[in-house]
Amino acid sequence: VTRRQLERIFEKEAGISPARAYVRVRLERAKVLLTQTKLPLTDIALDLGFHTASQFTRSFKKEFGQTPSHLRSALLGAN
Repeated sequence: VTRRQLERIFEKEAGISPARAYVRVRLERAKVLLTQTKLPLTDIALDLGFHTASQFTRSFKKEFGQTPSHLRSALLGAN
């Protein structure tokens, strides 16, 4: 199976591209780190392979509809 064939099969079965799935996994991990640690956003972004905190924030907001700092502050307000 070629790389492209594997990508097509993945996309057909998962409904998203492998690249998009990888980003989603990274953002789900970010959500865990945001809710369970006090790590700075910049550290989380860089640890998860984003080039900048702003790139991380844009991707996070696109995926979850809110910024990472908003999620964290909402959780702090709930506690």
